[in-house]
Amino acid sequence: MAATALDVVSLERIKAELTLDASHTDRDPALEAQVEAAVTFVARHTSAPLIDRTETLYVVPARGHHVLCLQATHVKSAGPVRYWSLAGALRDEPDGEIAETDLGRQTYQTSDRYYLVWPPAGGWPATLAGSLLEVDAKRGLDDTDPALPALQQAVVLCVRQLFNGYREIRPTEAFYDFIAPWRRYD
Repeated sequence: MAATALDVVSLERIKAELTLDASHTDRDPALEAQVEAAVTFVARHTSAPLIDRTETLYVVPARGHHVLCLQATHVKSAGPVRYWSLAGALRDEPDGEIAETDLGRQTYQTSDRYYLVWPPAGGWPATLAGSLLEVDAKRGLDDTDPALPALQQAVVLCVRQLFNGYREIRPTEAFYDFIAPWRRYD
Protein backbone atom coordinates (compact mmCIF):
# COMPACT_ATOMS: atom_id res chain seq x y z
CA MET A 1 0.00 0.00 0.00
CA ALA A 2 2.33 2.69 1.21
CA ALA A 3 6.02 3.37 1.18
CA THR A 4 5.83 6.43 3.46
CA ALA A 5 3.42 7.90 6.00
CA LEU A 6 2.29 10.50 3.46
CA ASP A 7 1.17 7.64 1.21
CA VAL A 8 -1.26 6.62 3.97
CA VAL A 9 -2.70 10.13 4.38
CA SER A 10 -1.52 12.88 2.06
CA LEU A 11 -0.48 16.33 3.18
CA GLU A 12 -3.26 17.82 1.04
CA ARG A 13 -5.87 15.73 2.84
CA ILE A 14 -4.51 16.72 6.25
CA LYS A 15 -4.64 20.41 5.30
CA ALA A 16 -8.23 19.96 4.13
CA GLU A 17 -9.20 18.09 7.32
CA LEU A 18 -7.64 20.81 9.49
CA THR A 19 -9.13 23.56 7.28
CA LEU A 20 -5.71 25.03 6.56
CA ASP A 21 -4.90 27.05 3.46
CA ALA A 22 -3.26 24.63 1.02
CA SER A 23 -1.12 27.38 -0.51
CA HIS A 24 0.75 28.09 2.75
CA THR A 25 3.70 25.72 3.09
CA ASP A 26 5.38 27.11 6.21
CA ARG A 27 3.75 24.43 8.41
CA ASP A 28 4.40 21.52 6.02
CA PRO A 29 7.45 20.07 7.84
CA ALA A 30 5.57 20.05 11.15
CA LEU A 31 2.47 18.52 9.54
CA GLU A 32 4.57 15.83 7.86
CA ALA A 33 6.13 14.94 11.22
CA GLN A 34 2.68 14.79 12.79
CA VAL A 35 1.42 12.46 10.04
CA GLU A 36 4.44 10.19 10.58
CA ALA A 37 3.81 10.14 14.34
CA ALA A 38 0.10 9.42 13.84
CA VAL A 39 0.75 6.58 11.37
CA THR A 40 3.22 5.04 13.82
CA PHE A 41 0.72 5.37 16.66
CA VAL A 42 -2.15 3.79 14.72
CA ALA A 43 0.07 0.96 13.45
CA ARG A 44 1.06 0.13 17.05
CA HIS A 45 -2.57 -0.73 17.79
CA THR A 46 -3.24 -2.79 14.66
CA SER A 47 -2.24 -6.20 13.40
CA ALA A 48 -1.27 -4.85 9.98
CA PRO A 49 1.54 -2.43 9.18
CA LEU A 50 0.23 0.72 7.50
CA ILE A 51 3.54 1.21 5.69
CA ASP A 52 4.90 -1.73 3.70
CA ARG A 53 7.86 -3.32 5.42
CA THR A 54 10.01 -6.39 5.09
CA GLU A 55 10.47 -8.54 8.19
CA THR A 56 12.51 -11.66 8.76
CA LEU A 57 10.36 -14.51 10.05
CA TYR A 58 11.80 -17.68 11.59
CA VAL A 59 9.95 -20.84 10.60
CA VAL A 60 10.30 -24.55 11.33
CA PRO A 61 11.55 -26.16 8.11
CA ALA A 62 9.10 -28.06 5.93
CA ARG A 63 10.15 -31.40 4.50
CA GLY A 64 9.89 -32.71 0.96
CA HIS A 65 7.00 -31.13 -0.93
CA HIS A 66 4.99 -29.97 2.08
CA VAL A 67 3.74 -26.40 2.25
CA LEU A 68 5.63 -23.89 4.41
CA CYS A 69 3.25 -22.01 6.70
CA LEU A 70 4.09 -18.49 7.87
CA GLN A 71 2.03 -17.33 10.84
CA ALA A 72 1.85 -13.66 10.00
CA THR A 73 -0.91 -11.34 8.92
CA HIS A 74 -1.06 -9.27 5.74
CA VAL A 75 1.88 -10.87 3.97
CA LYS A 76 2.18 -9.70 0.37
CA SER A 77 5.14 -11.84 -0.66
CA ALA A 78 7.80 -14.07 0.84
CA GLY A 79 11.39 -14.79 -0.14
CA PRO A 80 14.22 -15.36 -0.23
CA VAL A 81 14.39 -18.28 2.18
CA ARG A 82 17.72 -18.76 3.96
CA TYR A 83 18.67 -22.03 5.67
CA TRP A 84 21.53 -23.92 7.28
CA SER A 85 22.62 -26.83 5.12
CA LEU A 86 23.79 -30.12 6.61
CA ALA A 87 27.38 -28.83 6.30
CA GLY A 88 26.59 -25.57 8.13
CA ALA A 89 26.93 -24.62 11.78
CA LEU A 90 24.29 -22.80 13.83
CA ARG A 91 26.89 -20.36 15.16
CA ASP A 92 27.40 -19.11 11.57
CA GLU A 93 25.05 -17.31 9.22
CA PRO A 94 22.80 -19.49 7.03
CA ASP A 95 24.82 -20.98 4.17
CA GLY A 96 21.96 -21.81 1.79
CA GLU A 97 19.36 -19.68 0.08
CA ILE A 98 16.31 -20.19 -2.12
CA ALA A 99 15.50 -17.15 -4.24
CA GLU A 100 11.91 -15.88 -4.27
CA THR A 101 11.68 -16.70 -7.98
CA ASP A 102 12.56 -20.37 -7.27
CA LEU A 103 9.77 -20.83 -4.72
CA GLY A 104 6.42 -22.33 -5.69
CA ARG A 105 3.18 -20.40 -5.57
CA GLN A 106 2.25 -18.31 -2.56
CA THR A 107 -1.17 -17.58 -1.07
CA TYR A 108 -2.53 -15.76 1.95
CA GLN A 109 -5.28 -17.47 3.91
CA THR A 110 -7.23 -14.62 5.51
CA SER A 111 -9.52 -16.89 7.51
CA ASP A 112 -6.57 -18.61 9.19
CA ARG A 113 -4.13 -15.66 9.06
CA TYR A 114 -1.48 -17.84 7.45
CA TYR A 115 0.68 -17.27 4.42
CA LEU A 116 1.44 -20.47 2.55
CA VAL A 117 4.58 -20.98 0.46
CA TRP A 118 4.93 -24.00 -1.80
CA PRO A 119 8.40 -25.55 -2.18
CA PRO A 120 10.72 -25.22 -5.17
CA ALA A 121 10.33 -27.78 -7.97
CA GLY A 122 12.79 -30.18 -6.32
CA GLY A 123 11.28 -29.85 -2.83
CA TRP A 124 12.74 -28.27 0.27
CA PRO A 125 16.45 -28.84 0.86
CA ALA A 126 17.76 -30.89 3.77
CA THR A 127 18.53 -28.62 6.71
CA LEU A 128 20.74 -28.83 9.77
CA ALA A 129 19.03 -30.45 12.78
CA GLY A 130 17.67 -27.86 15.19
CA SER A 131 17.80 -25.02 12.68
CA LEU A 132 15.02 -22.76 11.46
CA LEU A 133 14.39 -21.13 8.11
CA GLU A 134 14.80 -17.39 7.76
CA VAL A 135 12.10 -16.01 5.46
CA ASP A 136 11.91 -12.38 4.37
CA ALA A 137 8.22 -11.45 4.31
CA LYS A 138 6.88 -8.20 2.86
CA ARG A 139 3.87 -7.13 4.94
CA GLY A 140 1.38 -4.34 4.41
CA LEU A 141 -2.17 -3.43 3.46
CA ASP A 142 -3.55 -3.35 -0.06
CA ASP A 143 -5.14 -0.22 -1.51
CA THR A 144 -8.34 -2.22 -2.02
CA ASP A 145 -8.73 -3.21 1.63
CA PRO A 146 -12.24 -2.24 2.84
CA ALA A 147 -10.94 -1.11 6.25
CA LEU A 148 -8.41 1.33 4.77
CA PRO A 149 -10.68 4.43 4.95
CA ALA A 150 -11.31 3.82 8.65
CA LEU A 151 -7.58 3.43 9.35
CA GLN A 152 -6.88 6.63 7.42
CA GLN A 153 -9.53 8.43 9.45
CA ALA A 154 -7.89 7.17 12.66
CA VAL A 155 -4.62 8.73 11.43
CA VAL A 156 -6.45 12.01 10.70
CA LEU A 157 -7.95 11.95 14.20
CA CYS A 158 -4.48 11.53 15.72
CA VAL A 159 -2.99 14.30 13.57
CA ARG A 160 -5.81 16.59 14.68
CA GLN A 161 -4.93 15.95 18.33
CA LEU A 162 -1.24 16.60 17.67
CA PHE A 163 -2.01 19.74 15.68
CA ASN A 164 -4.22 21.11 18.45
CA GLY A 165 -1.30 20.86 20.86
CA TYR A 166 -2.18 17.95 23.12
CA ARG A 167 0.90 16.55 24.83
CA GLU A 168 -0.15 13.01 24.02
CA ILE A 169 -2.36 11.21 21.55
CA ARG A 170 -5.42 10.09 23.45
CA PRO A 171 -7.31 7.27 21.78
CA THR A 172 -11.02 8.01 21.91
CA GLU A 173 -13.96 5.73 21.26
CA ALA A 174 -13.98 7.01 17.66
CA PHE A 175 -10.35 5.94 17.26
CA TYR A 176 -11.10 2.46 18.59
CA ASP A 177 -14.15 2.19 16.30
CA PHE A 178 -12.04 3.07 13.25
CA ILE A 179 -9.40 0.43 13.97
CA ALA A 180 -11.74 -2.26 15.36
CA PRO A 181 -11.27 -4.79 12.53
CA TRP A 182 -7.49 -4.51 12.86
CA ARG A 183 -7.17 -4.17 16.63
CA ARG A 184 -4.37 -6.15 18.25
CA TYR A 185 -4.84 -7.31 21.81
CA ASP A 186 -1.45 -8.86 22.60
